[in-house]
Formats: sequence, C-alpha cells, structure tokens
Amino acid sequence: VVFFRETAVGQSVVSYWFAKTLDTFVWLPIYTSAFVLVGYSSPAWFLQPLRAYWLFVFLALSGFYGHGMVASLLVGTGSAALLALVFGIVAVIGFSGTVNAYGDLSEGGQKFSNFWFLFWSTQGIVSEEYDQYRYAFDIDRLNDQTPDKYNSEFGIGSQTVGAGVGYGFDLESSYSRNAGFCALTVFAWYLIVLWTLKTKEHRKHR
Repeated sequence: VVFFRETAVGQSVVSYWFAKTLDTFVWLPIYTSAFVLVGYSSPAWFLQPLRAYWLFVFLALSGFYGHGMVASLLVGTGSAALLALVFGIVAVIGFSGTVNAYGDLSEGGQKFSNFWFLFWSTQGIVSEEYDQYRYAFDIDRLNDQTPDKYNSEFGIGSQTVGAGVGYGFDLESSYSRNAGFCALTVFAWYLIVLWTLKTKEHRKHR
C-alpha cells in the first residue's frame, strides 16, 4: 500500500527499492552479529575465523530477506510470511547440501544449485572449517574409510557424484570465490524485487 501511494505521487520505483534495500542492510549486520556471537560463546562451535563465518551467515540472511520481499509482493500481507517460510524451507532442502547431498545430484541439478546463495554460503562455511582440520588430520585416509552412504557420520565427503558421503562440495574453492558468488546470487534476488516492483507500478493505490 505504501509503495502504491508513493509511486502514485511520482516517487521513483528505483529510489523506493534502493531505500528499502539500504534499510535492510543497515540493521541486518546487527542481527547477524547477535546470532554469531551467541554461537561463538559455546565451546563446541566452529574453528574457522569469526569474520569468515559472519560473512557467510550475513549473506545467507540477506538472501532470505530477498525471499521475503518477493513473497510480500506476490501475495497479500496475511500470506506473505507463510510463503516466505515455504521459500526458505525449499531453499534449505534443495540447495544447502545438508538434506539432499550436492554430490549426489545430477549434473544439471548441480548447475542449478550454483544459482542459489545458500549453496555458496554452505560451501564457504564447510570449506573454511575444513581448512582448520586439514593440517592436523589425514583427511584422505579418513575419506577412504568412509562408508559409501550419505548418513555416515564420518569423513568430509567426496567431490565425486555418488561417492563417499556424497556432500560433493568443492573444498578447494577459495573464500573469495565462495563469498563472491554468494553475494552475486543474493543481489539477484534484490533485482527480482526491483523487477516485481516495476511490473506492479501501473497498479493504482486502493
């Protein structure tokens, strides 16, 4: 309603989108910091540097907020939260590699996963954590002794489709590469928000 009112009096759609997006990126880092610091207060947390984990969590949350914005534009206010929740569940199941293993997907499925921010943020977190262990443990030997099934609790996962526990993440992918592609796929969602706003611009305020 506010969007229709603002554009009806001549407000630029791009300016409106930029203001809403900027507002999100002002306070979202605070939420990210609260979440990460609570986790790091536990002794059984990740070993990777705080800045690396913070960035991937921030990017993932940013992407989910993009989901929420699209949901609020597609349906009424009463159903937007439910649709955003469904979006999030589908993204987690399909593209994080924690439910459907990336390494067990078909080639087409793997390529499609690369267009989702959650794949890059998950691969980034896994790769950064792996770097903390690779100097202390014989990971290759552990993988060799890992049963060929997804639900095994051992091993880091093979990069070969269907092998090992099947996680299939590229553990040699650099921090900057994972973060860069994650940021690009997050930004794509905000471009979808802008496109949706533009297509709704012609509608009149009721």
